[in-house]
Amino acid sequence: MDINVEGLTELKTKLEKFEAGIFRQENINQVAVMIKNNIFVRTNAGKDADFKPFKPYSKKYAKKEQKTTVNLILTGEMLNAMTFKSLSNDKAKIFFSTKSAREKAFTSNVNGRPIREFFGVNEKDEKEALKLYRKEIKRVQEEIKLWV
Repeated sequence: MDINVEGLTELKTKLEKFEAGIFRQENINQVAVMIKNNIFVRTNAGKDADFKPFKPYSKKYAKKEQKTTVNLILTGEMLNAMTFKSLSNDKAKIFFSTKSAREKAFTSNVNGRPIREFFGVNEKDEKEALKLYRKEIKRVQEEIKLWV
């Protein structure tokens, strides 16, 4: 009994096009921008990466500064310095472009200051990223006529 399998070369070509269509710098940039924007919006609303209100100021600091609401955007410098860079077609880095912004963002636990976890990715961010990729998968599938 003989079995003939035809079309493997065409299938291989389509799968290569599919991979190239999905793993593009444009796609990872979209995800990075979305996550960066989500961090900005949450922080602006006084919420950490898990949508919990920021830990309050110490009583002493709140009295001294006459503030009760935690504000991580006082000057805007820190969040305005948040940017991203594509490292490859499937990896990006979100970071702070200035030393001053990095110090403000990552020294919240120095000298007894409470840690305010604003810079992070949560389940909602991950779901949004997957949604962006699913949309792209569908687009590429239709474009190269793969399993549609």
